[in-house]
Amino acid sequence: MPLVSDNPFDLPANTMEEFTVIDAGCNNESDRLRLVSVLYLCGGDCLRDAVHMIMKELLTKELCLQFSLKGKLSTQAFDKTNVFQAIIVAVRQRFDTATDHDINKTIARWLATARDRDGGRAERKLKKDIVGHASLTSATDKNLDS
Repeated sequence: MPLVSDNPFDLPANTMEEFTVIDAGCNNESDRLRLVSVLYLCGGDCLRDAVHMIMKELLTKELCLQFSLKGKLSTQAFDKTNVFQAIIVAVRQRFDTATDHDINKTIARWLATARDRDGGRAERKLKKDIVGHASLTSATDKNLDS
């Protein structure tokens, strides 16, 4: 497949509305092929790296939080989208032995760990430390009052 450098889509998608436009654009064969080409060009030396680079190119952290692979718990099912199919094609062009299971598992993990990216893990740890400190301080104060 020839690589096409022009990208008809505004990436990464920041909102569900922007994602819906990209997903609907994949119904047009030439736009779908352009998206596959853009995703292929993200690179990656191994399947995991390729999928991570593709997902980072496609979706912001905030949008990733609205998806899970299968749509569990109040999230949208990413595997039901046209964009998901474009990722499969792009990854398979780079790694022809890639299995559905390996690609799905890598995408699922990327989506599931979205809240840890861009300082999310440190922010959660800080909140936990503050709550833990407040609880410890409260317990210490109660013990001193006794």
